[in-house]
Amino acid sequence: MKDAIIENIAATPDDGVLRIETDRVSCLDTAMLQAFAEKGNIDIELIFTYNGQKIRVFIPRGTDISSLLDKDGYCGYLNLAKVLGYIIL
Repeated sequence: MKDAIIENIAATPDDGVLRIETDRVSCLDTAMLQAFAEKGNIDIELIFTYNGQKIRVFIPRGTDISSLLDKDGYCGYLNLAKVLGYIIL
C-alpha cells in the first residue's frame, strides 16, 4: 500500500485531490509525507473506518504534518483526525 500511495501522490494532477480510502485504521510514514510535501500542490482526502464509522480527514496542500510523526517515523490516522479535525460520513 505504501508504494501505491507514493505513486498516486505523484500521479495526482496539479491542484487535484488524492483520495485514500481504507476499511481500517493505519498510518502514513516518512516517505509518504515526503512525497506529499514534494508534490506540494495537491490535497489528500483520507477516509477510513473506525469503530464501525467512516471517518474523513482532509489534509490541505501545504500542510506540514511531518511534525506529527512519532519517534518511529509514522503518523497514525487517528492522530491526524485529532489534530486536523474530521467528519463522520
